[in-house]
Amino acid sequence: MKNGVAITAMALILFCAGPGCDNSTPTNNNTDDPDLSFLDGDWSGTVTILQTGACTFGGNDSVSTSVDMRWTVAKSGVTTIDDYLFTCEWSGTVSANLHVSFRKIVTWIKGESMSISSCPADTVVDTIYYSGTIMESDGTEYHLIMESEENWCPDNDCRFTVRYDISKDE
Repeated sequence: MKNGVAITAMALILFCAGPGCDNSTPTNNNTDDPDLSFLDGDWSGTVTILQTGACTFGGNDSVSTSVDMRWTVAKSGVTTIDDYLFTCEWSGTVSANLHVSFRKIVTWIKGESMSISSCPADTVVDTIYYSGTIMESDGTEYHLIMESEENWCPDNDCRFTVRYDISKDE
């Protein structure tokens, strides 16, 4: 019996090493992962800044203005954003269910930003995290609302809730 097992094993080895046998490592060809690059492009809408700390924004406790952004979205959902309103660095991901998780890094420089003109620090760097879910209508219109608290001068408690209400331009 032992010889029979050895012969069978040897036949299997020879069979698998023969012509036409694919011994490569299996790859993940999961075609269920969606291509999220359709979200790539221009997004525009409104950003609303609401005072939540001690500072006002130009003497107002809230202000709304238009915002334009350029999203670069890879098939995998990895995203970078050019924000034309604020000088900042956006990065993050969009998942298959259209949930977004973004990180926004803002550098406020004294004398260049009305919000920190009275801030003791010459430069304030703030990392803010935003999340939300892109809503889809008719398969061609995409809309996102996301908000977070930003602290533009921690020394003076200059906190603001910043809310983005944006849509993908067609």
